[in-house]
Amino acid sequence: MMLMALLLTTLAVVRERELGTLEQLMVSPLTPAELILGKTLPVVGIALVDLVLITSVATLWFHIPMRGSFALLGLASLAYVICGLGIGLLISTVSNTTQEAFMTMFMFFLPAMIFSGSSSRSRTCPSSSST
Repeated sequence: MMLMALLLTTLAVVRERELGTLEQLMVSPLTPAELILGKTLPVVGIALVDLVLITSVATLWFHIPMRGSFALLGLASLAYVICGLGIGLLISTVSNTTQEAFMTMFMFFLPAMIFSGSSSRSRTCPSSSST
């Protein structure tokens, strides 16, 4: 979900700036808040559909039991996606080109995944006793 939020938000805004259509949007009757909401709300929808898909596959296909509240999972996921959108918007404002935004996004995303612990497994070695 973080990858979707970062990638789509970062590249959408920078691409608008590269194509020159961001200036056209700024002179339109839209307020800045409406412009930001228009760029971020579709990403929130996509990320939440991704959450439902992942949760459904985990529970139905892999038979992983869901313990806890679906509402709490949705609320925490919404907060997580909004934080990802904020970081994506920050990256898009400091980047001038799509390539720069993409590399900056991965400079944030890869350490975040590594330090989160979700990409590593706890491996225990069986103790071998010599007799």
